[in-house]
Amino acid sequence: MNTIPKLNLGIAAYNSQANIKHLLASVLVQKQERFILEKIIVHSDASSDNTIAQAQTLKDPRIVIIDRKERGGFANAVKTILGSSNSDLTILLNDDIIIEDSDFLNKAIESFYTNDKLGLASVSAEPLAPTNFIESAGVSAFRVYNRVFSKVNNGRNVYTCDGKVLILSKNFKDGLKFPEDVARMGCVDSYLYFLCMSKDFEYAYVNNIRVFYKCPGTVADYISWTLRNTAERAILEKEFPVIAKKDFSIPLGKFMISILRELVLNPFGIVFLVCSNFYIKFKLLFGRSANGHLWDTVATTKSIKINYNEKY
Repeated sequence: MNTIPKLNLGIAAYNSQANIKHLLASVLVQKQERFILEKIIVHSDASSDNTIAQAQTLKDPRIVIIDRKERGGFANAVKTILGSSNSDLTILLNDDIIIEDSDFLNKAIESFYTNDKLGLASVSAEPLAPTNFIESAGVSAFRVYNRVFSKVNNGRNVYTCDGKVLILSKNFKDGLKFPEDVARMGCVDSYLYFLCMSKDFEYAYVNNIRVFYKCPGTVADYISWTLRNTAERAILEKEFPVIAKKDFSIPLGKFMISILRELVLNPFGIVFLVCSNFYIKFKLLFGRSANGHLWDTVATTKSIKINYNEKY
């Protein structure tokens, strides 16, 4: 990439009134030293709260709001955002993340300057400090996986490709053809990762920056959160039968060592994770959720309470 890239940024939002204004503000204060931010797309997926009203409080001509009247699900929102972007790079953000670094976007796209084959990148995501037992179990789950997969192939694997932040090159984005039935995509982030690999583009894991997120805070939300990820893995293995099974495989020895380390730190949390995992596997015996691509909202991850800087 020889010129200063133009960048479009999209946020797939659903009932995100608690965080959308702060997230947009953290984007607007980004240092634009190596890119031009042309457009910020907020796609509200039939939100029933004040998501749109909160987004409209920020008066910036680059903010474009799409107000979908009927729920289409996250995959449909991503398709719409990518179809509305014609920039050199497109960044997708979840609506329930926190960006603290004003140099975040500069660092996130840095790898694209030196690698023309790079089609997709993701960044490190870290959970906020837990406020209850269920959240602490979620933090333990993060640590178990992160110890292993942040090091496998230097972090370039499907487990680090997290939809909280995804960066797509124009060449990769323009060649995407999504299935008409978006339920076939499973997890959108993993689907894009496998498309990237299958089309001979490269994937990068940017671990010198991070975003923050909140783990589910109730048993029901944790089960829903984990159930959809587990169920959609099976869908992806059908769509990409060779590379998905290979990339989803876990180095068992390293994984068990990581679990044992976490067992010392949070024994009751690990017991909860093991029990919930058995429950989820039992539930999946009866098939994937009837919701198809519309999953139950994990409301507690959107209830972010943090002392934001007043300038936001």
